[in-house]
Amino acid sequence: MAEFLKRALQPPALRRTVRIAFVVGTLASVVNQGSVIASGGATIATWVRVAINYVMPFFVSSLGYVAALRRSGPAEEAAVKTAAAYGSM
Repeated sequence: MAEFLKRALQPPALRRTVRIAFVVGTLASVVNQGSVIASGGATIATWVRVAINYVMPFFVSSLGYVAALRRSGPAEEAAVKTAAAYGSM
């Protein structure tokens, strides 16, 4: 778990996973809760659902990112870190 958190919370990972969570979470919230929010009928439960719409894609994309790093091996991970240091990711 500590290894997962260490890799998932590195800047290159966060740049990707936060973007994915924002896009997917926004689309899911508009589709699933948009009419309730637009009509003014949003409750605490609605906002919890909206929050989950952002949290779930973040976790899933983080798991995918870390799994890809682990599968690719040390050379690929070093390349990702180098690219991140130069801002190309």
